[in-house]
Amino acid sequence: MRPNLAFLVVATLAVVTPSLNAGDTADALVVLEGSAEVRFSKVEDTSQVKYSVRAKYPADELVSQLNSVLVKRGWSLMSESFLNPGTRSSLTRGWVEYLDSAGTKKRIVYRWSAHWTNRRSKVVQFTLKYSCPLSTTGESGSTSDCLERVRVHGVFFDEDAADRQRQTLRASSSGSSNGNGI
Repeated sequence: MRPNLAFLVVATLAVVTPSLNAGDTADALVVLEGSAEVRFSKVEDTSQVKYSVRAKYPADELVSQLNSVLVKRGWSLMSESFLNPGTRSSLTRGWVEYLDSAGTKKRIVYRWSAHWTNRRSKVVQFTLKYSCPLSTTGESGSTSDCLERVRVHGVFFDEDAADRQRQTLRASSSGSSNGNGI
């Protein structure tokens, strides 16, 4: 008995197609060509995707491709971070570099993050990260390894999750003052 080729194609595609929710979730959680280690998950009230892509820092072509796909699917770039109002999007600000001292080995992390929204007030965030170990002299490790593959993390907030996040942000910003301006 010969295997049905159509079944094999569908089964193969199902591995990288989000099965969390149809519609906006699938449109928002973009998996770019050449991705490896693709994992979809549901975390609290968000749908998420994580994967890696071979792309040299600063991954300009990858960033452009991600934005282009989202815009074509009806998403609009937010000028500020959804989770940190007042912080400009990495599409306008660029990459951020910081020292990560957590764990046993210090690392230099290069981080890029932006948010998009659609006409139904849903939000998607994509964060890209490169992580390079520090040597004992405090210099970053070999760029031939750590700046060649980027980790991508997409988080989708449906209308309810986005509204809850907005309410939490409003409450925390109004609660930060004790009435004395402190």
